Amino acid sequence: MSRRHRYYLKGLLPLLVLIIILNYYSVDLLNIFILASSYLWKYTLLTPGMQIRLGQRKYRFAFLKTMQRIDDHMIVIFQNLKYPKLRPLCRHLPPLILMTIITLTLQQGNIIYSPLGILFYEGASRLVGLGVLSEEC
Repeated sequence: MSRRHRYYLKGLLPLLVLIIILNYYSVDLLNIFILASSYLWKYTLLTPGMQIRLGQRKYRFAFLKTMQRIDDHMIVIFQNLKYPKLRPLCRHLPPLILMTIITLTLQQGNIIYSPLGILFYEGASRLVGLGVLSEEC
């Protein structure tokens, strides 16, 4: 099995289990979407080979490239802060902001699922061995 396939299996299996559990407890589909989007934001950008793929010309206007640019800008902004303990926040702000905008625009859903998705990603990445990724900022 290739490195990318192992990464997909290790990372998406915990999310699938969580979605099944939330669906069993009749959590609203929009809330599951908010949680999954927050989980998948950094997971997608850290996929092996994704940075090389996004550097190609055909991905110039893709949403993934926009995600990467936003993420890179947040890292640059937070690297210049005086307080180094706030730097790990850079990896979590973009999905929080996007999901807050979606929640406020639709006037539905619960914004608490966004931080839960981020916390679940951090826990799952450490638990299944995707690597300790918080130090990347």
